[in-house]
Order: sequence, then structure tokens, then C-alpha cells
Amino acid sequence: MMSGGTVSALQPILYPTSPFENNLLKLLQSIRTEIKEIPHITTPLHDPTPPAPNIDVTPVVAAINEKFEDLKRETTSSLKSFADAVKLSAPAPSPSPSPPSKPKTSPPSLKGNHLPQAVIRYQGRVDPKNRPSFVNLVSNLNTSLHDHPKFSHVRVVGVKWTVASNLLVHAQAPSPSALIAALEAVRPALTDQQMIITDIIPNAKWSRVTLSHVYTGKGPNSPAHLPETIHEELATHNPSYARLTIRQPPSWVRDPTTSKDDQVSSISFTFEDPDGSYTHQLLGSSLTAFGNLRCSVKAWVPPKKPPQKS
Repeated sequence: MMSGGTVSALQPILYPTSPFENNLLKLLQSIRTEIKEIPHITTPLHDPTPPAPNIDVTPVVAAINEKFEDLKRETTSSLKSFADAVKLSAPAPSPSPSPPSKPKTSPPSLKGNHLPQAVIRYQGRVDPKNRPSFVNLVSNLNTSLHDHPKFSHVRVVGVKWTVASNLLVHAQAPSPSALIAALEAVRPALTDQQMIITDIIPNAKWSRVTLSHVYTGKGPNSPAHLPETIHEELATHNPSYARLTIRQPPSWVRDPTTSKDDQVSSISFTFEDPDGSYTHQLLGSSLTAFGNLRCSVKAWVPPKKPPQKS
């Protein structure tokens, strides 16, 4: 800095390395070089020698101004504004961390009916003429459920008669077991003289298989084995059968009264099989029945209907 022809010493300063500040640093270095050319004119206070006359520094200042104008023109030609210089000199902003992405969740599937279901099985086949209408069934059931102290929260949505003359019930309930308990509690609303309930079971997938080479037990003085007898025999001697939930007990595929005495025949039985795993395990295996160790489990094949006479 110059005042009254004297120059004070410049302190070295470190500058950033942006284009604008590099040019400014070059200018200051040029000024420093020009100043070094001025003779040392200051004199210590204790020196009795009279001070030297002031030196005219006008030419030096003019040269500095000229170089500054050149530097200014050079800088403004490359930068449109001072804001551009600030942008170049400012450090690049660090990228802000992006918020963690939320896991994509698929909307719940609306396919199918996911309400709890139960099957009401009746004794024999219910004559379609004696079946109450769907409207009356649902109304009677919901009225009985609403008045029940324990199951007023259960509400029947709809019912359907199956081919086997069973009643399939769809309802709003906490679980299938809760629905079954509620229907058991209001049995009178489902029963009359023509409709006697056998049991109420969950609507699970069933499978059916055939067991061949089973002795009929038919003799001159004895009929063929009854379904209850066959079921007890299979459950007693076959753990793989005993663990099944039997829905239709074993029955003869053909009328045993038409077979000869002491002959073998085939039976079929139905059991709960939600994922088909029980059928997969049983097919090709052998069960024991009435002393025969090699009763073969085979896939169920519906019997062919006899051709109708024209």
C-alpha cells in the first residue's frame, strides 16, 4: 500500500486456485516486482542521517494501472459476471444423501374369496324342492348369530349348495374354526325334518384315492365289510392312514354283493389334502388291510357311466 511516496511491506497471502483468483495473484506478484525496484527510502529513527528526498513513483503506479486494466479485460472476456467467478472459486457442493428408498410392496390381491368358509353336511341327499332359498337361509342364520351372546360378531355373507348336497357357507369371522363354532351354536336355524345335519367341517381341499386288493369279507353267511369296519382296520395298522383327516370313509368301488365269496376288490376314501402332499406320499405305496400287506394305493379314476339306451 502506498502513501506519501512510501511503501509498506506486503504480507504474503495464499489464494485459492480458481481462474479469477489466479489472475488476481498474478497481478499482485507484478505489483510486488515493481515495488522491489523502488530504492529503500526509509531510515531508522536512531539514524542521525537526514532522510533522502521523496522519489516519484508515478511511473510505477501508471504501469501497475495499465497491467491491472489488461488483466481485467482478460478476465471479463472469459467470465460473463462476477457470479461466474464466485461459482468457479466455490468448492463443489457435496451430494446430499438421498433418502432411503421404501421397499416396493404389491397391493393385496383381490382375486378369489378369502373369507372363512365351512361346509355343512346333511344326512343323505337333500331334495332341491325342500331346500330353503338362499335369502331365507342367510337371513335366519344372521338373525340367530346376532342374538347369540358369543357369536354376534359373525355374519354370513352367502351360501351355496354343492353337487354332493352340502351347504357351503361364506362368512365374516375371525377364522374357519370360529365360523364352525358359531354355526354349531345355531344349528336349529339349519335343521328341520327334511334336513338333518351330519357335521360341520372347514372347506378344505380334499383328495380321493383307490386302495386295491382288499378282501371283501363276504362269505356264505356274512356280508362284505362295512365302511366303519374298513376304516378301523386301516387306522389300526397303517400310521400313514391314521394321520389323515378322513372326510368320506372307505367304501367299495363296486357293489360287493355282486362279487364272489372270499374275493378281493377295491375301495376308495376321501381325506383333507390342502396342498396335495398326502396324495403324493400315498400313491404307489402299500397299506395293510385284513391280513393283506400289499394293498396298493392308486389314483382315483371315476367309474365310467354305462351308455344310455336309446
